[in-house]
Amino acid sequence: PTLKPDIDVPQGKHLLLRAYLLSWTLKRRLRHHTSRMSVIQKETVRRKCFKRTLFVKTMPLNVVAAMMIMASSCHSRNQTKNPNGIEISIPSTHVMINAAMLVSVSENVSLVQQTGVKLGCTVSPEFPWETGLYFYSSVVTVASSDYRLYYGCSGPANTTHTFICLATSKDGITFTKNTQYGIFSYNGSTENNIVFAVTYGPGGHAGTGWGNSVLYEVPSDRVPRNESFKMLYDTDSGAEHGRKLLLATSADGIHWYPSLGGAPLVSTTDFADTNTALVWIPRLETYVAYGRTDAGHGYCPHAGTYKPFREVSAVQATYTPMASHSLHSFTEKYKKMPAAGIANYNFSQTPRIVFESSATIDPGCVDFYNPAPIDMDNITYLFPAATLHLLDATGPTWPNPYTSCRTMNDDVLDVQLAFSTDAMRFSRISTSPVVPRGIGRRNYTTGIYNTAGSEWDAGMVFMSTGAYQIPSDPSHFYMFYYGTQLTHGYIAYHLEEQYATVATRGYGRVKWRREGFVALVSGRTGTNAAAGINADTVVSSAAVGHFLTVPLYCRQQCLAALQASVPVEIQLNVKTSVSGFVQVELLDAVSLAPVAGNFRSLPIVANDIRAPVLWNATVHGQTINCDNENTPSDQANHKTTAESDIAQVLRARGNTGIRLNITMQNAEIFSINFALTTL
Repeated sequence: PTLKPDIDVPQGKHLLLRAYLLSWTLKRRLRHHTSRMSVIQKETVRRKCFKRTLFVKTMPLNVVAAMMIMASSCHSRNQTKNPNGIEISIPSTHVMINAAMLVSVSENVSLVQQTGVKLGCTVSPEFPWETGLYFYSSVVTVASSDYRLYYGCSGPANTTHTFICLATSKDGITFTKNTQYGIFSYNGSTENNIVFAVTYGPGGHAGTGWGNSVLYEVPSDRVPRNESFKMLYDTDSGAEHGRKLLLATSADGIHWYPSLGGAPLVSTTDFADTNTALVWIPRLETYVAYGRTDAGHGYCPHAGTYKPFREVSAVQATYTPMASHSLHSFTEKYKKMPAAGIANYNFSQTPRIVFESSATIDPGCVDFYNPAPIDMDNITYLFPAATLHLLDATGPTWPNPYTSCRTMNDDVLDVQLAFSTDAMRFSRISTSPVVPRGIGRRNYTTGIYNTAGSEWDAGMVFMSTGAYQIPSDPSHFYMFYYGTQLTHGYIAYHLEEQYATVATRGYGRVKWRREGFVALVSGRTGTNAAAGINADTVVSSAAVGHFLTVPLYCRQQCLAALQASVPVEIQLNVKTSVSGFVQVELLDAVSLAPVAGNFRSLPIVANDIRAPVLWNATVHGQTINCDNENTPSDQANHKTTAESDIAQVLRARGNTGIRLNITMQNAEIFSINFALTTL
């Protein structure tokens, strides 16, 4: 492979290294020597890469071999990765989608994206004001028995507004609609579940208005009670036409009022032409608004070249405290105090593109619509809708007025996954959907995916904003998505009301394993497609995988947590086959030598969110004989030795750190956790 000059190699040495790599004879020999290297040996070479000490003339042959493998990773390392290691907090969770930060070197281990498990349609249209059911929606958790789905809807009896309707649940599984809110009148009656209405603009698709996602925050010094619920919306009517991003707030999530005096939160036009979302990012201590911008000057393909025209964009707010009104006239001390609330955050920056399509990995007329962000475990996730534009102008005859939108703005969509550690620069590890469309075939008379046997979400899927957990199932978390047998053009041009009786629509739930968007997976599974399937051609996942973490330091908060001398436990979110295992070894981060004390764990065979790592330690002079199942009695036997010793190891190596050397076979690891334990 050709190496790029910014690999951090001195220029002269770079040319020499390139000459080595271009030698076919040498490369054959290098592969042979590399196969003999452990992940610890490769880590030694990786260090030299980052210390810019690549003196190729004096390097052993196996070291050059390792460099050929790792040079590209030296070049493409994520800018947020700290080659010097990361600091442990207790409790802490290091999820595997952040493996680029956590894993230093690996062998026979892959980062694999996980597809969500769809649970069927949960909320579907029932009432006249839901005849038009829109794909902008969000789910929030207010309390352990108060889950809320906000979703867009409309009906033929009102042609001046789109609505936000509300479905609620006490268990997070069954959602119902309270039609007694009495807030907005539809067709002469206030008996409905409408909680907000957005005024249409001058007419047509370009003149509509939409309610977008809802954010709930527990009232605090930063969040006034009357702003605990925040809803984004846009309109083409009045002074704020052009889909500038507007904000409404509420104390109860039912009665809403325009915020900021009706002024836009983000003034850029068309930033809000999607399911915009406002997210509080704790590690940044500010809000980020996610929306959409268009790069092209029309629909792709444009001028004979690929030109994406929809991207996910974001505005990171800056904190600019505003002085409040005089609170107490009797003392100067209280005359002006910082006012809590969203008005202290400035969103005036130009929206920045944070995720977009690529012509090399998104072939055809594909762009991305809808951010659907959530922030979990110090990572911000997007669930953008990959949008394939249907430009078959010479295809079958479609019903009027659908003909116009099939050549302009009609699409099929599924949901992909992107992630970021700074909430502004997003990457993905796969172009496969994490929420795929349902199985179905298109009816070429109507353009609807409703032929016999088609599933309810075969036309398009579109992610809701927000995620939640339920007490009855702590091992998973849930999200909502919009699904339909229609394509995007029907909804965008308000045509779905005409086809409400022949096409299914609704909001379905989808679940993932906790911290389970991706996993580190050992080996490879599959078969040799050319040879067929038999005992001799199966390519199994039996290859043993290894990976070595970056240095993990226990400083500040971690040391403070250890002052009480409470034992520390390393836990894995792990799934193994009964014929597989995971084994952990503690290494000194500097010498890469095993930590004294026999800290090589017992093999773990488990499917557990918090599987404890048990060690080959002794208790009261006797060797612990535990089986692989890590039973409660096994864990209890370790309460006096191993875990307390881990705390001592962390304290003793606060500045130098430790590393985890992990061996795995027929196994998947989703996260690594450090926690205080009573064992």
